Amino acid sequence: MIDEAIAYAPASVANVIVGFDVLGFSIPILYDKVTAKKIENGVVINSISGVVTKLPFQPEENTAGYAIIKMIEGENLRFGISLDIEKGIPLGSGLGGSAASAVAAVVAVNHLLENPLPKSKLLEYAIFGESVASGSFHGDNVGASLFGGLIACIRKENGDVVSDFEILQLPIPDFVYCLIIHPHFELKTKMAREIVKPMITMQSYVKQTMFLTSFLVGCYNQDSKIIQSSLKDIIIEPQRSKLIPDFTKIKKIVQQFEILGFSISGAGPSMFAWCSSKNEAEKIQNGIYSSMNEFSHKLDVWITQIDSKGAYIIEDGKK
Repeated sequence: MIDEAIAYAPASVANVIVGFDVLGFSIPILYDKVTAKKIENGVVINSISGVVTKLPFQPEENTAGYAIIKMIEGENLRFGISLDIEKGIPLGSGLGGSAASAVAAVVAVNHLLENPLPKSKLLEYAIFGESVASGSFHGDNVGASLFGGLIACIRKENGDVVSDFEILQLPIPDFVYCLIIHPHFELKTKMAREIVKPMITMQSYVKQTMFLTSFLVGCYNQDSKIIQSSLKDIIIEPQRSKLIPDFTKIKKIVQQFEILGFSISGAGPSMFAWCSSKNEAEKIQNGIYSSMNEFSHKLDVWITQIDSKGAYIIEDGKK
């Protein structure tokens, strides 16, 4: 019998320039870990450690805790869960930290079940959990962290409940290297969502749809030129970039180099670029570092490839 498990869930980049609330990919440079232990009943947040410690201990206000509340209710589990959360992803960074905690929690608890649930069901509970931070239901970060790789999170026809979300795995271009730029300040997801206008023009809709379509074709064909011509955001970036100090300055530096695309990661303030080689990514990294004294906040600049594994169990406590 297993009464304890530890799960890992990677950070993620949501929206991917052309797929607002739909596309996402996971990155292995940062992660959250959650230890789940069986207790008699209820959900208890036992500890929160790591790069973020000022998170709610009330489970219904915590993304990991609320995900497990919904999981216990939905599966009629006859035991409770104690959670120890180790945060490796900064709060309000735009790198899917809220989603990763929820994902790691459901993966850990799933390992304690006699009959483990499919990932599609874990997705549902993790989306519930992540909604505590974002204020809405969307699965781009959750899906990327849980499944790994490059994903599209869609809803089934006429779907209007969380259980109608579905993850589609997309091909990862072999040549892509990701540059992740993380400014050292927090931007709350709810704030970034509130400024997005609910209506767009038909012209903008058609143009952005063309970019999304050609991006998908580029990924399936492993065609860097098509990807480069399509990674443009004319709807969300112009609205959200105003919340990110130095965004325009950083974008100008990045665009001096040969990139496939550059924009905001999720709700921000982190940014990312897709590059066609590690060498090109390193050139951009050096360019940003050489201009570091021009920015209003300290930056981390990482180079990585897309993580294809997603969340998984690190270890368990068997009896």
